[in-house]
Amino acid sequence: MAALAVALLCWLVWFLPEAYQAALVYDSNAAVAGEWWRLWSGHLTHYTLSQLIADSGLVALLGLVLHRVISPYLFAISIIVALPLISLLLLWLVPEMNSYRGASGLAAMLWFMVGLHLIVQAKSGSVPIWIGPLFILLLIAKVAGEALALFPALSELPAGVVVAWQVHLFGMVIGLMVYLLCVRKQSD
Repeated sequence: MAALAVALLCWLVWFLPEAYQAALVYDSNAAVAGEWWRLWSGHLTHYTLSQLIADSGLVALLGLVLHRVISPYLFAISIIVALPLISLLLLWLVPEMNSYRGASGLAAMLWFMVGLHLIVQAKSGSVPIWIGPLFILLLIAKVAGEALALFPALSELPAGVVVAWQVHLFGMVIGLMVYLLCVRKQSD
């Protein structure tokens, strides 16, 4: 259960002393200077307890939904690859974002994958046809609302910290790729 492991690691990191947490945060300057582990570990750090609860809860719950859909090996590999890929996209496409904390990019990836799976399941008649598209549309609306600053963050963030909607968008795109490459390929 790779997603559950990530959720548990988020909690483990939360209880580390702040100095250790600071060494794990996604920091674009530090990553470029050779601290490459931050591409993974930044997703395990969180600003607030409410952010940690929201991110780890979603990752664990969505991971439980997907554990029957994708092989454990492919699921673990997809998460191991997705985390630094989200960070690299952030580094490349949003260079002004120097710091990031949270597993919400992974949560967006998993949410999108669940939505795609619900669409596929609707074809077999096991779920209503509207549930999958609604699941995906809710995520798209959330990310669009964050990008346009239409509503505040769903979890509490410190003053001066804004929602990294770009990370959620990257997670969605990677979720689409992972689903098409791993899940659909498995079923062929």
